[in-house]
Amino acid sequence: MTTSASPLRRPAGFLFDYGETLVVENRFDRVAGTRRLLELATDRNGRTVEEVVDASLKLWADHERRRQASLLEVSVVSFQRLLYHTLGVTFDLPHEQLAREFWIAAVSTSAMLGAADLLSELATNSVPVGVVSNTAFGTDIVRGELAKHGLDRYVRFVIGSSDYGVRKPHPALFRLGAAKLNLPPEHIWFVGDSIECDAAGARAVGMTSILLKRAATPPRCDADVVVKTLAEVGELYRNARTAG
Repeated sequence: MTTSASPLRRPAGFLFDYGETLVVENRFDRVAGTRRLLELATDRNGRTVEEVVDASLKLWADHERRRQASLLEVSVVSFQRLLYHTLGVTFDLPHEQLAREFWIAAVSTSAMLGAADLLSELATNSVPVGVVSNTAFGTDIVRGELAKHGLDRYVRFVIGSSDYGVRKPHPALFRLGAAKLNLPPEHIWFVGDSIECDAAGARAVGMTSILLKRAATPPRCDADVVVKTLAEVGELYRNARTAG
């Protein structure tokens, strides 16, 4: 664990990233998700799974480049609508439902080690918790994954970038999280695994940034604290000085 020079003040609230922070994505199988959607199509227009996957990868590569550069988010609903309309594939189901069907077929997750223990401790101490996530999928899908692992009971709200049109580290998402906690940013700890999106973004609005270290995390980075596990976050919280 590495910390800033000044002692940490105990927070009045927490914000967490979702992916690779509270929940780990073990599998993302684009082929399986695409196959499921084509099974649901009313007219496949002769398209094969391989053809749709190839078109999807090319379109998403362009989207990804633009969303990273602009910090504007694209929803998977809009993406799938553009992809399948272009390919002449039609559905009777709404694209919101199709996005969920794709997710169920393509993705498997597990809870991050220590997530339930940390969130339970914070709840016991009446510390409010929210989630701020960069995700092209809807907030309902993120909350559903939290529920699957018994974590949603501790979370007051989920902010998903696809619902607001901007991505972290855009300051608007961090300020929205603070507003939903009804706390000033300097009274909030933000925990996430991305140096740029989470640590730098949180610090830019005045939050204390706690970075979950990845294997590739450099020894020096723009975070107040670097930890290896969520258990260390709990230790930091217990040892932090109280306000005053």
